[in-house]
Amino acid sequence: QGGILGSFEAWSHSVVAPLLWLGQEDPLRTMEQLRVEDPIVRQLGTILEALRDLQKDLVEPPSVGRLLAARAENESLSSVIAEITPRARDDDGRKVALGKWLTKYSGRIVKLPDDRSYRLARKDDKTRRTGSFWTAAALSS
Repeated sequence: QGGILGSFEAWSHSVVAPLLWLGQEDPLRTMEQLRVEDPIVRQLGTILEALRDLQKDLVEPPSVGRLLAARAENESLSSVIAEITPRARDDDGRKVALGKWLTKYSGRIVKLPDDRSYRLARKDDKTRRTGSFWTAAALSS
């Protein structure tokens, strides 16, 4: 018995069931494996975990600069930022590149190891010209 993909019940019954009956692998399992292996999802997961952890200790959402500063305490975050900003020569270049990357993936949702889903969300500060702040917005289950 295969799983059912969200609102695609008819598809699940007409496509998944015959594949399983023929002894083929469940396509839903394959889809989940592809999601796990997707480098963007992995990078977003690391960024969202860092944002989630930073938000616990800050009054306002973290900025790109604060996210960069957190690299010193988080080896996986440091590696992901290096992957995202390979051409940056210094932290100013990394801020720009990381800010563009975050903007590109703003709104994306990733399930973290705590089994909760989070959305990368941008919070602009209209009162200052300090740029954007970023949050890991927890979605209700």
